Amino acid sequence: MLLIRTPLLIAGIAGLLSACGGGSAGTAGPSMPAPDATPKVDLQPAMGDFYSYKEVYVNTSPGNTAPPAPLLWYVDIPTSVNGDGTWSETSTNDDAYIRRATSILRADGSTSSFINGACTTTYASPTGTSLKDLAVGVSWTTALAPAPTYSAGCTPSTYPTAGTRHGEVVAEETLTVAAGTFKTLKVVSSASTSYASGNKTATESTIWRDSVTRRVVKENYSSTTTTAQGKVSSYTAAIELQGYADAKRGRQSLNVERFAGPWSGSYSGSYSGSCSGQISTAGVLDAACGGGQFSIHGSVDARGQVTFSLSSGGVSGPVFSGSFESPLTINGTWSAGAGVSGNWTLNHL
Repeated sequence: MLLIRTPLLIAGIAGLLSACGGGSAGTAGPSMPAPDATPKVDLQPAMGDFYSYKEVYVNTSPGNTAPPAPLLWYVDIPTSVNGDGTWSETSTNDDAYIRRATSILRADGSTSSFINGACTTTYASPTGTSLKDLAVGVSWTTALAPAPTYSAGCTPSTYPTAGTRHGEVVAEETLTVAAGTFKTLKVVSSASTSYASGNKTATESTIWRDSVTRRVVKENYSSTTTTAQGKVSSYTAAIELQGYADAKRGRQSLNVERFAGPWSGSYSGSYSGSCSGQISTAGVLDAACGGGQFSIHGSVDARGQVTFSLSSGGVSGPVFSGSFESPLTINGTWSAGAGVSGNWTLNHL
């Protein structure tokens, strides 16, 4: 999923663009080997998988003088895998202002619903070509019909009212990115969408998808929006796979950035309280606990092993240790000696 810096817009275009995407620290595992010439496509992930991306966003609007946007690191994490081939996954990121989002996906890889905060967008049917059916030379042109439906928590002005999209698989390419080397299908697409606000948006995208899982390995994306008053804004975004785990094929490339972002949780036992803080893209954890009475500082490595200490007034207190169950949650134990100990847990916001 392409996490562009206007997250409410994602819900409006995700269905229309469902056939396209929506230096790593740590320990790299084996690169993905080139599959057979006619690989068996397997879209559904396994629990414990993850796909971690880096996004470079550039505001290309006419007259823009804003400083460059920081890098965005985000990760897609399966949260349920069903016997009928469908699954759900959550996207988290290192930006506290971009909300965590959840996608419900059909067995063909298309999005059936997208949940972003209080807004749920539901897509009645897939658009474009099934990810399973992608092959060199396959092309499609689709219209936005039927339009998606929206929950009460959505913003009506963001609803698309009309749209067309064209896409084509133009080549097979072997591509090397930070996460390793992959055999991919190169997909080129463009779209034009009109919104209830009167805005019109034109987008172009080139995506390299893994030939077996159809996961995005790399994407270059551009968007230009013209308002009803004629104001033009535009941006480009480039994403690249930085780390992943693929249990079905026994492959992984671990990166610490998948844990980056805001976290909150609690600790219990001899002492109890709540904590909230941030994990940096370098794996450094800083947080405040007990309503500001304590601070914690420590580190997380690419394997998900975490150690940190709690201190107050310059005096070190309990030592925490644990392992991430997934990039969404972590729990472990703490100890201050002399039988003073307990448990703790943190969750990615």
